[in-house]
Formats: sequence, structure tokens, C-alpha cells
Amino acid sequence: MASSLVDILIIGAKPTGLMLGCQLSLYPNISFRIIDKNSTCTTQSRAIAVHSRSLELLGQLNIAEKAISAASISRSTFA
Repeated sequence: MASSLVDILIIGAKPTGLMLGCQLSLYPNISFRIIDKNSTCTTQSRAIAVHSRSLELLGQLNIAEKAISAASISRSTFA
């Protein structure tokens, strides 16, 4: 495997690392690479909610409405 230099190396392909990669993709003059210790994708989700700040970031990428329309609403059982 040939090595190549990048401006930013993101360690971890979890939600935070992937979102950082999405945000960096808005800047074509910044090169980056995402690496993760796992060689395959997970088949399980550990996310049960999307916070308002996450929706703001998705809005910057113009995909918030699509995410909201694909979402399921979960109701709390707490009184």
C-alpha cells in the first residue's frame, strides 16, 4: 500500500469521525482520511436519538429534511 500525505487524519469511523469527514468535505482544499480499527461495517445501531445540534450540522449539509423524513418518532414512557 502506497502512503500518501493528508492534511487531517480522522481516527474512528463512528458518528463523530464520520460527521467530521462530512464537514471537511465542504472544503475542497483540505485533504483528509478516515481510519477505523474495524475492517467491516457494523450491522447494529447504537444511536437512539438525534440531538438538535446534530440536526443543525445535517442542515449545513442540506440533508436534515431527508433525515427527518426517514426518522421514526419514539415516545418516552417516563411521566
